[in-house]
Order: sequence, then structure tokens, then C-alpha cells
Amino acid sequence: MPLGSGTVALVPQNILVGYDGSDNSRLALAQAIEIAQRTNARLTVMSVVPDVAATAHAAWLAGGNPAELEEEMRKEVTSTLEEGVAQVPGDLPVTKLLGHGHAGPALIAAIEEHGCDLVVVGTRGRGAMRSLLLGSVTEHLVSHSPVPIVVVPPPDRLRGDLAG
Repeated sequence: MPLGSGTVALVPQNILVGYDGSDNSRLALAQAIEIAQRTNARLTVMSVVPDVAATAHAAWLAGGNPAELEEEMRKEVTSTLEEGVAQVPGDLPVTKLLGHGHAGPALIAAIEEHGCDLVVVGTRGRGAMRSLLLGSVTEHLVSHSPVPIVVVPPPDRLRGDLAG
């Protein structure tokens, strides 16, 4: 469908959404669901287990076991991913992906490996993953994504937090 100036509208077939359970990722998931329903696209929901090597030293200093920390983080992120997938309407085809490492490169790899043609992310994450969907991940996606990215703004009640 022409948009003017020779631009052609994108009709996605497989939408990748980064999900960590935060308010912003819930908004991104809702937006991705709406786009998928309107375009008859598949939805791919992805959560990423952070690289434990980056936090292993801190765990060791606190007397924790890095292997136990990694397993606990994997369980928490897996549960969060299941929560996200459960929000997808039953008539919408959905794939769930559990990534590992840094969220930006993991999302880029998923785009390529799963044939995603649109990415939807929120602007902020939560907890230990707060920084994974704020700034660095969005910046990484904008710099490296071979496909369009939709960055869903935060709810109005969080807008003041971004200004500060």
C-alpha cells in the first residue's frame, strides 16, 4: 500500500517482542499482539536470561554460588516468559524464545534465526533486567537491527521518570 514518496507499507509476518514482565514490556506485548492480529502475523515472545558471568563475582563476594544464581535467574526469566505467552490470545500463533546473554545481541540473533521482520520493545525493564530494555538494548537494536523496530513509550505515569 503506497504511503507517498515511493514508500511501501510494511506488513509483518513474524513479530519479535522483548518481554521481561515490566509495565513497559507489557505495553510492548499488547502493541505487538494488536499489530499481529491486524496483519495476521506470527508473534515471537522473547525473554533473556542475563549473562551470569557478569554477576558471578558479585554473587561470590556475597557468599552466593554462581551456578545457583544462574539457575535461579533462568527459572525466574522462564516464568516471566510463560507469563507473557499466557497473555497472547489463543487464536494468535506464538513462539516463545528463551535467550541468554545480553538482550540486544540476543534479540538481533533471534531476528536472524527466526525470520522476524519487526521488533517491538518497551523503553524500560525491571529488576536486574531494568537496564536491559532501557537505552543500551534499544540503542543496540537501532544500530544493528536489519528490520524495523517499534519502541513503545512508557505509560503516562512513568513519563516523569524518564525526564529525570
